Amino acid sequence: MAGRKALLCDKGRNGGCDERCSELNVEDKCGYHKRSSIQNYLWSEHGILGYILDDTIDSSEPIIEREKEVVKAEGIEAILIFPDGYGSQIEFLDFSHDKELAGKILLLVKEEFFPYGSNAEGVLTSKIREFIMKGGRTIPVRKGVDLYKLITDVLLDYFRYN
Repeated sequence: MAGRKALLCDKGRNGGCDERCSELNVEDKCGYHKRSSIQNYLWSEHGILGYILDDTIDSSEPIIEREKEVVKAEGIEAILIFPDGYGSQIEFLDFSHDKELAGKILLLVKEEFFPYGSNAEGVLTSKIREFIMKGGRTIPVRKGVDLYKLITDVLLDYFRYN
């Protein structure tokens, strides 16, 4: 699996990041530190290069278009999205309508927001439902799940079959 590439999308530092964030369990960290922990784990344990683009893209650039350019130019094979914040929801909505990128999306949705078997409603839930019905890969994430194991299993299976 060494040398495979995955983009990691989640909410950023806004919404819960403070000096204690880096000491928390991975699922309790802010989106940025969660992605950084996952990035380090994927590289050290499996040789998978995890990209976090908000580290490399100038905030004055049109972010979504620049992210799409980087994904295509770098040969990123999988796009892991946790649609927990505004930015990652926009990434999901935009990437899922790009024919070249939609098939690379692995959408990790908290169980309580998963559109089937929950009471979740709203525009995002509707878009997730549409994504699933068009063949999109959507994984429900249970509270307390080992995120390292879940993400590793999902990525290794994705790379094995694609």
